[in-house]
Amino acid sequence: MEITVLKLLLQYGTAPALILLCVLIVLFNKEIGRRIEGLENTFKELKDKTDFIEQSYVRKEDLYRDISGWRGDVKTLFTKIDNLREEFFYLKGRYEELKDKKNEEF
Repeated sequence: MEITVLKLLLQYGTAPALILLCVLIVLFNKEIGRRIEGLENTFKELKDKTDFIEQSYVRKEDLYRDISGWRGDVKTLFTKIDNLREEFFYLKGRYEELKDKKNEEF
């Protein structure tokens, strides 16, 4: 079929055949440009989706690193609270001992 079309074009000479070839190349170029633009839009949408997913969901390594740091901080706070509580009860006991001694003196 292509050979038949080429024979018909060449009957009128090579100049019209070259012009038709240039027109076809320009049309193909425009079509390829439209398809590339569509692919770029699709890639942009996919990139936006992946960016949203990366922002919404944290990687396991980042989560574990953040939590492990918090564990140490929480443990430190618990030990400080325990020490303060023990000191409070010690001082409370000492206060009550002194209070009892003072009451005995009077």
